[in-house]
Amino acid sequence: MNNIEFLSSWLNAEISKIGQHIILSYVFGSVAKGILAPNDCDLLIVTKLNPHASEWNTLRKNRDKLCKIFAKKFNFQLSVILVTKEEYLEVNPLFSRILSRPIIFVYGENINTPNNQINRTEYTSAF
Repeated sequence: MNNIEFLSSWLNAEISKIGQHIILSYVFGSVAKGILAPNDCDLLIVTKLNPHASEWNTLRKNRDKLCKIFAKKFNFQLSVILVTKEEYLEVNPLFSRILSRPIIFVYGENINTPNNQINRTEYTSAF
């Protein structure tokens, strides 16, 4: 098992422990691109909770705990973007950009969104 597979498998196991409200999660950025010495690992987590739900604070605490454990285990930071399913399903330049580049699926079910319908060449030529 290579380093990326190990990291992905570890994240899957850890997210599974807190995953009752998590729909999907994937790594993006330098780790997904295969950079050998990344500064951090970018992780997107999509949840079915809304920020006003009583469980939201627990999920945020679990995210923070995951980041601390990750940093100790892998010796670099875990940067987590936590969003609701509704936010993820909106057309969003950030998610479009993330999905136009390599990602590593870590947990849950894939959701087809307007963001992943953008052709990479069309999106990048817009800059």
